[in-house]
Amino acid sequence: MDATPPRPVFRTASGVLRYALLLRNAPNGRARHLTRPVMRDICNSVFGTLLVTTDFSANSAVAVQPALAIAERFDARIVLVHVIEAPSTDPSQASEDAFRALAEMAREQLEEFGGREIGERVPWTPEVAVGPAPLAITEAAKRYEADLIVVATHGRTGLLHLLLGGVAERVVRTASCPVLTVRVPA
Repeated sequence: MDATPPRPVFRTASGVLRYALLLRNAPNGRARHLTRPVMRDICNSVFGTLLVTTDFSANSAVAVQPALAIAERFDARIVLVHVIEAPSTDPSQASEDAFRALAEMAREQLEEFGGREIGERVPWTPEVAVGPAPLAITEAAKRYEADLIVVATHGRTGLLHLLLGGVAERVVRTASCPVLTVRVPA
């Protein structure tokens, strides 16, 4: 039987911080008293790179705020990721040049979105990924060695969830690092 502990799924930014502190419990199982500089060092070693997903909507901007708060507090960097679907192999579909133009437009939009939402508050990197969203997000997280993925979720259930799927859910299931899901207000 595999003894690896399950990856945590965070619902709030404070949950992320509590997790960081739990990782550094004393050997006897009792939590140490942590000063702010010690806490900063701990969280820097645990959450140095945050990967934040966006589709440029106001809903996805909701996920940027807790990621920004964590990054500012602990001097982490943000990788802002937008995913576009791979072009169809059907020759009647858009050409490769059209796809490159779409990717370039997405990069420009991503830089504008990041400049507006993050600005110069923390270091950040724009990344346009290609492919099915859950796979592209988890691959980008591995490529950038992300310590935390932050993704907005609509919290759909039932038939809507079945029909529309849940990118956040699939990211949680397949990610190799912790995932903070941020629920979009209704």
